[in-house]
Amino acid sequence: PTPYPDEWIGSVVSRASVHTGLTIAEVMIHFARLRSENASFFLPKTIAVLAEQFSSPPEHVLKNHTVFPFATAFMPEATMLAYQNALLSTAAVRSTAALVQSMALNANRYVFCPECMTVDVEQYGESYWHRAHFLPGIAQCSVHGNALYALPSARRAGLPLRPGPFLSDLKSAIPVASITHSSSFTKVFTALSLATLSENWLYHEDWSEAFRDKALTLGYVMKDGTVAGSQLALNFLLVVPPKILATFGCAYPRKVTARWPAMMVRPHVGGKPIDGPLRHLL
Repeated sequence: PTPYPDEWIGSVVSRASVHTGLTIAEVMIHFARLRSENASFFLPKTIAVLAEQFSSPPEHVLKNHTVFPFATAFMPEATMLAYQNALLSTAAVRSTAALVQSMALNANRYVFCPECMTVDVEQYGESYWHRAHFLPGIAQCSVHGNALYALPSARRAGLPLRPGPFLSDLKSAIPVASITHSSSFTKVFTALSLATLSENWLYHEDWSEAFRDKALTLGYVMKDGTVAGSQLALNFLLVVPPKILATFGCAYPRKVTARWPAMMVRPHVGGKPIDGPLRHLL
């Protein structure tokens, strides 16, 4: 089938199983040259092969139906292009796990909006999984404004390909918790997260420089003129509680000097910058 707007590639493959009557394992073997246990819901290894089945340009599929734009949004452009070239080659890459991990806890659960599900069935005759609903830290649908719901996967690691969402999923799903009680913070965070999926997203060679300039502008300045990163990290906990940070794998102790918010504003002289999108967004 043709991918719907903002549909996960794993959702397209799952619908192909429904349309053809084949099992998902058979669909992956015949159309993607992969065993089903190796298929990623967010970023399969054989994008070029799948794109051919969808009659879509491989780069279009990569940027509009996978986790790739979100996962690479804060990487230097050269690094992003290296990943892109590898994923668009006709040979399957060894692993996409590093990029999929950017989904944090949503890498192991299905997230959906009941209103979008209803609209999709009315418009297309079937529902599908939307990328925008899965972005970590987003608790409300950007279209309808209502709560998103999460359906945990029974598998300990990875998210099995399955069609949906269905009305019956609401019986087991739970509302997605907000990342903070601050509505203004949530609004900006959501807008920035969604912006990473846009083709107009601008890459920076070193985000720490932009963050450092902003921190100095806001008054986080030491006597020697450097950034007061430790104080920034402590104040950050007043906005996003440690318990919430732990949920997203971003927790840090109060008494440790190497807190990641402080590290984000330090120059990376000869070192590797932090690429993870969730910490950049926070």
